[in-house]
Parts: sequence; structure tokens; C-alpha cells
Amino acid sequence: MQYVLKHNPEVDPDGALGAAQVASRFVYTEEVTSGKMAVGQFEPARLEKTRDTYTEYLGLKRKVPLEEIYTNDLLPARK
Repeated sequence: MQYVLKHNPEVDPDGALGAAQVASRFVYTEEVTSGKMAVGQFEPARLEKTRDTYTEYLGLKRKVPLEEIYTNDLLPARK
């Protein structure tokens, strides 16, 4: 809020706070909010589906191995 108001003093603070609270419900997936996955973590099955969709509709010549697209190895260890 401080940043928004600093750079946009015409914004109504209460309205901006309400909008941020509503938007925050849609920022994280259920898997993240439930603790099943960490922020930034990819689930291989979902990533595979995305890769396959791009491969098909963009007419790519090969299915890029998931390991070339993304890794969860750089995320902090889950506690």
C-alpha cells in the first residue's frame, strides 16, 4: 500500500487496500495455500501438459524434455 500511495497519491487508500485483499485470493493456487506445493514450484504433470500443448499448437519439431524447461532444484528445501 505504501508504494502504491507514494507513486499514486490520488488513489483511495481504503479502496486500494480492499482491491489488494480481493486480488490476493487469486495470486496463489490452492496447492500453494494448502501447503501441498511451494511458491514457484512446478508439478511435472502440469508442466508436461503445458509443454505438449505448446509443442502441438506451435508446431515444434520436438518435445523439449521437462528438465530443459524448468527445475524445482533451486527452490529452498520445504520444511
